[in-house]
Amino acid sequence: MSNNAAVTPDGAEIGRAQYLQAAGSAHHAQARMNPVLLKPSADTESQVIVMGRVDPAISAMPWLERQPRLWPVVREALYSLMHDYEQVVIEGGGSPAEINLRTSDIVNMRVARECPG
Repeated sequence: MSNNAAVTPDGAEIGRAQYLQAAGSAHHAQARMNPVLLKPSADTESQVIVMGRVDPAISAMPWLERQPRLWPVVREALYSLMHDYEQVVIEGGGSPAEINLRTSDIVNMRVARECPG
C-alpha cells in the first residue's frame, strides 16, 4: 500500500519502495515486482493497481471479495520471478501475525508457503 508510486520503463505503476529495491539490485523495475498495489483514496477506499494498471472493477469490490481475483495474479508474478532470478525477496504488507487477516492473506504467509525450501 502506498500513495508514492513510480513508473517502470514500460509504463507500469508500482510502489516507490519496490522501484527503489529493483534499482538497488541493479535490475529494471517491473510490474511483477509489485503485482498488486493499493493506493488509498479515502479512509475506507483504495484504488487497486494490478500488474501496473488501475483495475476499476476490483477497486469497487469489497475487500474480502478481492482475494480470489488477486491471488492468481500474485502467484503468477511470484513464479515468474522465481523462474527468472536466482533469489527473490518477498515483502508482505502488515504482519503475518495478524490472525484476523489470515483467511484473506495474499501477501504474507501465503506467498511464503509458495516458495520452495
